[in-house]
Amino acid sequence: MSALVALLAGVAWGGADYLGGTVARRVRSIAVTAGSQTAGLGFLLLLVGWDLRAGTNVVVYGALAGICSCIGLSALYRGLAIGSMGVVAPIAAMSAALPITWGLLTGDRVGMLGAAGIAACLLGIALVTIDARGADRQSSTAYRSIQLGIVAALGLGGALIFLARGSASSAATTTVVMRSVAALLAIGCALLVRAARPTGRDLGTVAAVGVLDATAAFAFAWAASTGSLTVAAVLSALYPVGTALLAYVFQHERLTKLQWAGFTGCLGGVLLIIA
Repeated sequence: MSALVALLAGVAWGGADYLGGTVARRVRSIAVTAGSQTAGLGFLLLLVGWDLRAGTNVVVYGALAGICSCIGLSALYRGLAIGSMGVVAPIAAMSAALPITWGLLTGDRVGMLGAAGIAACLLGIALVTIDARGADRQSSTAYRSIQLGIVAALGLGGALIFLARGSASSAATTTVVMRSVAALLAIGCALLVRAARPTGRDLGTVAAVGVLDATAAFAFAWAASTGSLTVAAVLSALYPVGTALLAYVFQHERLTKLQWAGFTGCLGGVLLIIA
């Protein structure tokens, strides 16, 4: 069950990143982060509420996750806005490497099928990333988007580790604290740089990004607290598949043979993990 919930997180993050990257082409990325985190926080409070009995470790880990999340999401949305979604999303998905490493170091164990599935998923993501980097190497803008993708990977990877640590005590409250801190930081930064707030249809899109992102974060937190952090990290890191496919369908971004092979590897890996 926890594997399927982690997969849900990956699907929701894929949709959130596609919408976030699209709206960030019209609205400053920090404004997108501020608006989406605020909307996500409101959604979470309605969904799970707030546990006043939460321990200090939940607040600390949630706050650290929020700081990392704010940095990672701002970099991700900016990278998706100026570069190819099929390039930036897979690079950012390497954020899974941090919680995977942490999970294995802290005692996570997976069976033979699970290990094969994890390897297939990571290989699939790598195929997409390596091929995309080679295709866009000549563009200075694409190079900048790759740098932002790396920053996003580090920030989001750190957020996943802290979210998982706090979720051992309370997945719901850790996620709420995470979103609260991320929203406050993003709003402060948006006010500092005088970023215009989203309006009209962009406002609805930003709200949808927040709901999807919050859903994904809570799903990951629950999966990591009830199952293997390593498996949860791998499955939730499959969001580039959704992001790239949505960009292919709606924005007609080109997908190479290696990228299709990578997607196939990810699908096979998921089937092995949940088998």
